[in-house]
Amino acid sequence: MNTVNPGPVNTERWDRLEKAFARDKGIGQDAAHVLALGSLPLGRICEPEEVANLVAFLASPRASYLNGAHIPMDGGQRKALMDL
Repeated sequence: MNTVNPGPVNTERWDRLEKAFARDKGIGQDAAHVLALGSLPLGRICEPEEVANLVAFLASPRASYLNGAHIPMDGGQRKALMDL
């Protein structure tokens, strides 16, 4: 069995997490969003379709020999950068 471990994904859940982060840090959500983007080497939040594409690949015959993979899909995020 393979597992996908997504990081920030542009969904309502991410919006709520970003708002909570902003509240906890005493900053606006726009500033929280900038911090989040700064923690991602790819410079953007993942889109739901990107996660779906990976899951579709894993369920396809093209991944038939892949077994036991744990696939982080976090854009290389370094959460510590959000605390600076």
